[in-house]
Amino acid sequence: MTRRRFENLSAIEEAILVWQEASVPWNTQIGVPAPALDAERVRAAYNATLAHHPLTSCYVERDERGGCHWIHDSEADIGEIEVLDCPDEASLQRVRIEQLDIPVPMDRAPLIRAVIARCPTEDILVSCISHVLCDGLSMLRLLRSVGRAYRGEFDPPPAVDIATAHRVLDPAPVTSWSALTERWTNRISRAASTLAERSRLAPSGGSTSSGFGLIRRVLATADVTRARRAHRASFDAYAMAGLHVTIERWNASHDAPCERVGVTQGINLRPDEWWDDVVINLAAFASVMTDPDDRRDLDTALPNIVPQLDHDLRREQARDIASAARAARLVPVALRRQALASAPANQFDTCVISNAGVILDPPRFVDDDQPALWACTPAMPAVGMTIGIGTIGDELQFNCCFRRERFDDQGASDFLDAFIATLTNG
Repeated sequence: MTRRRFENLSAIEEAILVWQEASVPWNTQIGVPAPALDAERVRAAYNATLAHHPLTSCYVERDERGGCHWIHDSEADIGEIEVLDCPDEASLQRVRIEQLDIPVPMDRAPLIRAVIARCPTEDILVSCISHVLCDGLSMLRLLRSVGRAYRGEFDPPPAVDIATAHRVLDPAPVTSWSALTERWTNRISRAASTLAERSRLAPSGGSTSSGFGLIRRVLATADVTRARRAHRASFDAYAMAGLHVTIERWNASHDAPCERVGVTQGINLRPDEWWDDVVINLAAFASVMTDPDDRRDLDTALPNIVPQLDHDLRREQARDIASAARAARLVPVALRRQALASAPANQFDTCVISNAGVILDPPRFVDDDQPALWACTPAMPAVGMTIGIGTIGDELQFNCCFRRERFDDQGASDFLDAFIATLTNG
């Protein structure tokens, strides 16, 4: 067995690690169905993928000074792929939630685990991956590689190496004093907005128990497209505006009127040349804020939200987050954990949305299989809910992950259905 220090964790990767240590497991999850899956072939395909994507064969190690490093294990093995009988939807749901709730060990490679859920009409490969290791686009790339290895097809090598990929998190160089002044003026302004208190999403049916819950909805893309086009908005802006409007109405109906609402959106910092390549976490985030008068309905929300979704602005905001994470490394790890664990909930955004857009090449295990998948990113306790959206073919998929402390299944379903109703009714 050969183990060697491969790379340092990026500031984003380390921040997620510290956040997880201070809170709850932060795992992403993806499920890819197939008519039938052979567990040994899946294991072999996964191990071929680990060899193909170097970071997936790594685990995390801290040095004596608290620095975090990726340690490459040349013999990393996904291990036995357990097959779990799921005779109904309830048993499949239990598998999904159990896999999310269980931490992925960070001290051995890979930071991935997988099981096969054997359902009456299909098998589903359920993979849980540490968010320290990868973001949503990486998750798709990883499972595309597993599917290609399973089918015995060629898989193109990653577009760039890990060191090169990490460099996209660096701020763009400034070439003049005026540019430097403008950057810091904007950063200070955005920091003031970020520090403002945000309202909480009103809970519904939460309990004293902890853990995750999952709700999924699938509808025809055309059901939303008609209403969206009437507002002449991109889907990204329309969904964001719809979520802000839904939060306003939801809280009002639960006797918890809200003031400032912030919605976190993951921002992929990859360049266009390798937009969906390289298994790594290169997603920082930006917040979209509204006050009550900004979200009375879609007509008032969209003019306030569209400017905040400017491509360059969002990437600049996301790089601000990466820069802040780099600066935080000057603080001892124990103090960072304590600060995160004790931070007031209203310092976090109200909700999280992740729009994967149109997934043109979904992972699959059978050549002629109708592509389908579901995926989710867990919600932080202080936020309570994450909504993931993706378009595959003519289907629009909504995956809602929520915290049991704030919602039960009915409460989360009611909110997700209210959000979808806002989008479909316009």
